[in-house]
Amino acid sequence: MITLRKANKEDIPKLWDFEKENRLFDRKLLGSKFKQSFSWDINKKEEQTWKEVIKKDLQKPNHLFLIAENKIQVGYIWGYYNKSKKGYINEVFVTKKQRGKKISSLLMKEMLKWFKKNKITTISLHVFAPNEHAIMIYKKWGFIPFSLDMKKKL
Repeated sequence: MITLRKANKEDIPKLWDFEKENRLFDRKLLGSKFKQSFSWDINKKEEQTWKEVIKKDLQKPNHLFLIAENKIQVGYIWGYYNKSKKGYINEVFVTKKQRGKKISSLLMKEMLKWFKKNKITTISLHVFAPNEHAIMIYKKWGFIPFSLDMKKKL
């Protein structure tokens, strides 16, 4: 049975494991375009920087990190809102072995409740264009394509 709970600072190492898995997926998805578009990597310096950001954001009342567990941690969602009450889903991630079990839907449902409780009326998220599966899921949840970000390496 999947349970959800708020993340805490003790979860940061596992959140970094999720982040690494997600970055490897993004690299595979984007192929050679990845290096052209992103400066972040998977190394000790990047790990330290990322963990420091997460540690600070875990303490902010306008950020919510939820962990999905089934005896072990299997995924998470990270959302926040700004002073103008615009919400943003920063990350939705479920480990490869646990996908297809509606865990991301449970995480999103709880995140949407949190946004509504905080009187957030609009939320957005970013998804890479080649990630057709994620786009399909986001559309199922009621998100609509809004803008297109394009890049060119010079």
